[in-house]
Amino acid sequence: MRLITLIILCLSFFSALSQKTELNSVWDKSSVHKIEVDHSSAEIYFRSDKNTYVYDGQRIHNDDHEIPEDFSSIEIDANVLRYKDQKLIAPASILSAEMAGDSSIYFTTDIGLFYSRIPMDVIAQKVDYPEINLMGSIDRVFVEHSYLILSNSTSLCFWDRTTEEVSCIENSYGSFHDVQIDNYGVLWLASDKGLFNYPLSPLLLKTLPKLKVELDGKHDLEIDQEIKITSADELHFNLRGIHPYLGEEIELYAMLDDERRIIEDGHYTLSGLSEGKHSLYFLSKLKNAKESQFSQEFKVEVKNKTFNYWWLIFGAVGLLLAMSLLGNFRNQQATKDLESQRDKLLLENKALKAEQQALRLQMNPHFIFNVLNSINGMIATGASSDARFTINQFSQLMRSVLEQSRSEFITLEKELKYLREYLSLEQIIRNDSFDYIIDVDEQLDPEMETFPMIMQPFIENAIIHGFKNMNREAYIYIDLTSGGDHLRVTIRDNGVGRVASSKAKTSEHNSVAMKVVLERLRAPYAYEVVDLYDDDNNPSGTVISINMPLRG
Repeated sequence: MRLITLIILCLSFFSALSQKTELNSVWDKSSVHKIEVDHSSAEIYFRSDKNTYVYDGQRIHNDDHEIPEDFSSIEIDANVLRYKDQKLIAPASILSAEMAGDSSIYFTTDIGLFYSRIPMDVIAQKVDYPEINLMGSIDRVFVEHSYLILSNSTSLCFWDRTTEEVSCIENSYGSFHDVQIDNYGVLWLASDKGLFNYPLSPLLLKTLPKLKVELDGKHDLEIDQEIKITSADELHFNLRGIHPYLGEEIELYAMLDDERRIIEDGHYTLSGLSEGKHSLYFLSKLKNAKESQFSQEFKVEVKNKTFNYWWLIFGAVGLLLAMSLLGNFRNQQATKDLESQRDKLLLENKALKAEQQALRLQMNPHFIFNVLNSINGMIATGASSDARFTINQFSQLMRSVLEQSRSEFITLEKELKYLREYLSLEQIIRNDSFDYIIDVDEQLDPEMETFPMIMQPFIENAIIHGFKNMNREAYIYIDLTSGGDHLRVTIRDNGVGRVASSKAKTSEHNSVAMKVVLERLRAPYAYEVVDLYDDDNNPSGTVISINMPLRG
């Protein structure tokens, strides 16, 4: 995850700077000396002259948290820099120095930026970039991930050591003391004029907000905890969605027994529940976003105060008696023929699983060739950023194929991630010649499971054959809804239809993929294909309805 974050930051950092040349002010009431990013909660801690504060994207308040001090092994004495038992001499007085991992040291002087490898050189080497040279005297250097942040009284510059690009903006934000980057791709800067931030990556900025849930009273918050109350009791929950940059766009919801309700003020009271067991979730999301951050499940059991324990005793005895009678009945029905048949079915099942696993690993070779050919074209035209992005997408898709081929069931979240990765690559290699929409019923839990890689062959068939020789804008619409213990999938395209597409088919891969689908979609699961026609009885697309298992 950290590697993916780093790659996204490197690709989007200078693109963001080229679009916006100002930092956002978060705190301007005092100087800020130190910043700490809490990656688990997404909160930002910062220390001023006297107090420590915490910021959650919406509010700033005092906090007792202690931000640890940084201890450096670097010593500076005029133009001499010492690190452990090593020493180097600079051509001018050294103003600041920072380690870049364990491999090098960067330091600033009145005449520019210098560096030395570790073990240190006797004489340092100057960093020679026109933008950095124009700064002249450089007051501070900060090393974050793959790039350096440089500042003096007039300029604030960013040097990405991976792309070798340098970008500068005017410094009207004072002298900087500390710099940090969070998991949302936001750069945080502490200066003598306050706390500032800058969004580096629009992609990471849409990461789901964190969710904190607190329960008043005697109940502790533990995973899968069962809360027992009476019908007269009330439970009071306090909720907080946290996003360091888009805090104002957070929406909070409560989901009680599959009934979803928005929470306006961060407070939720649970009362008046009927007797029995109830399931409660909380979730946070960004406005207009489809994906949500779910809390743990709170299992609530409600009992009436006048509960008659005799009914429980009689019920338990009756249940035990019924289970005993049922067990004896089943034992009497068992025969030696069933035992031998069981062994035969086990062997056949293992063989079928092995065959299905092998077939699922057979990805369309034309698709792989087209992806690699697109990457080669990007490199040849100098679009290295697009090439790196496409390589990353392709490697994630291959990983998903390998993981899903070993699983009988997979979560909806992973299956949808695999489909989006596949569709994204198809758009790239086909020059965005089609659009797609994936609509997921909000009542579907992302952690629920279904068969893996069933939808992809139908979608691939629509793209390769349905959209061939089309003279209108192409699209695919994918809709997922819940049908109790079934997942209902609808795939609709506006292609040329089955009759025209069957005449142009030249590949046998789709029949191999459909063999896997037919093996998996046996009764009570199935699929149906319906051809669409316009008012003039011309083919206008295809609708595929699939019934798949759904388990929680």
